[in-house]
Amino acid sequence: MPVKDFDPEDPFDLVGTPVPKEEGHDNQEEMARCVIDEYLGMGWSGKVVLNMFKTSKFSGPHTIYKARGEEYVVGLIEEGKKRHKVLMHRLFGKSL
Repeated sequence: MPVKDFDPEDPFDLVGTPVPKEEGHDNQEEMARCVIDEYLGMGWSGKVVLNMFKTSKFSGPHTIYKARGEEYVVGLIEEGKKRHKVLMHRLFGKSL
């Protein structure tokens, strides 16, 4: 339940901001890895994360999916799952 009225001039509105491309740096891959790690860390399955990349509602991940293809995204998800497994083992002594 909102505690204040909607204000179209609210400075705390979420706003997407493009990041300038740096020479020799793959911004799209870095963003994809961050998104994958974030959602795997929240307990989403690889299949659900892949479906997020396939869905145009998620414009950032979907842009990467369209540009690089499903095989690329699946590869990043598999790498993310391995990183997550190592982290869980390091933190808790086992994979969750």
